[in-house]
Amino acid sequence: MLCQKCGEQEATMEIQQVSQDGTMESLYICENCAAEISSLEDEVAKAMDTFNGIALDFLTLLQQGGKLQTEQGVVCEHCGLSFDDFLAHNRVGCEHCYQAFQKQLLPMIGRVQNNHVRHIGKMPARFEEAVNRQQEIQALRDQIQQAIESEAFEEAAVLRDKIKALEGGAE
Repeated sequence: MLCQKCGEQEATMEIQQVSQDGTMESLYICENCAAEISSLEDEVAKAMDTFNGIALDFLTLLQQGGKLQTEQGVVCEHCGLSFDDFLAHNRVGCEHCYQAFQKQLLPMIGRVQNNHVRHIGKMPARFEEAVNRQQEIQALRDQIQQAIESEAFEEAAVLRDKIKALEGGAE
């Protein structure tokens, strides 16, 4: 039987896995594909160890004194879920809960993700340039606002021209 992964070499190994619906599935693979899967499993195991450590830290944090320090009465206006109910069930009720509980969630997210509360990971290369350009434009707009407040209008005009150039509006 040929390898079910690459379809080129003779299968020498059978891997059994449980699918999401609970049935057992067998995958017949060659030695090369088994080596690839083994290295992927090692990477997944390392990632899971890291995740388990973070999750354990998070659970420990939740259990300190029974609950985190919370403000009484914080409730999502759209679904009615309280922050204490969120902590009890570890699930939000709707997409608006993130905004309603932002003050409480940001410190929790920061503790779990090395004080990062915004995504700073990898992104597709075609989007990265556009995102960086937008961030630069926003920084320049902030500088323009400061220049206007300090009545440095010449500096504001220079910054405006830089923004136009970044937006592609300058010929």
